[in-house]
Amino acid sequence: MSEFIPGKVISFRLPRTTPKRVLSHLEDLKSHHGRKFSSVLSSKLVQMLDEEIKKEKPDDMLVIPIPSGISQDEREFLQNEKNQALIGQLITHLLKEPDKMVTLPETEQTIEPKLEEKSYIQNKALQSFAQKTFLNFDDDDDD
Repeated sequence: MSEFIPGKVISFRLPRTTPKRVLSHLEDLKSHHGRKFSSVLSSKLVQMLDEEIKKEKPDDMLVIPIPSGISQDEREFLQNEKNQALIGQLITHLLKEPDKMVTLPETEQTIEPKLEEKSYIQNKALQSFAQKTFLNFDDDDDD
């Protein structure tokens, strides 16, 4: 059996004992959400399973609610697995050593600022004019 990963397609059958109200609700969801029905249903399934895990192992998890009023990009950033791991490391550090400065490991890649090539126009005629007009110090009074 292969491992479950995000984005993997799974399928299942509804039990014969599924209540009519649940079937009706599924029909309503399908007609309301159209092509997004499966993503809505999968998010509900994941949420339900997550709640079940929290009930089974309440001491292994700290639940921090996502603040209201954040953008969808910020929400996706907080839901990213790597960002959650980083936040977890920061919290662990603050709990164990609250008086020490937090240091993050250096990344393998260094990000260097992208320099603009040249922000001025290079024109030989303009350069020659500027040199003759403004940079010619031969006429200075050297008395």
